[in-house]
Amino acid sequence: DSVRGWYVVVGAAILSNMLANAVTPAATDIGTMLFMKLRRYCCAGRQKHQARLIELYTNPEFDMAARFAQLLNTIFVTMAYSAGMPALNVFACV
Repeated sequence: DSVRGWYVVVGAAILSNMLANAVTPAATDIGTMLFMKLRRYCCAGRQKHQARLIELYTNPEFDMAARFAQLLNTIFVTMAYSAGMPALNVFACV
């Protein structure tokens, strides 16, 4: 449907969902990074064994499949709906 009411209801939901999908992963990564940095700063001096220090300074595993799936989702939704909602192109670039 290309009636104006569709864009108000469905278009706003798609735009808000795509904005959340663009911002949420980066925000969680930054939050995790800050938490790990604070934890290292507070706990590094109290560790008695090298194995505990290695465990403390080991970064979390990078999940390539989840990141790629999210990227493909963003690209597909942008390509499918960007003709009617050009603002999706801006959100996809974020």
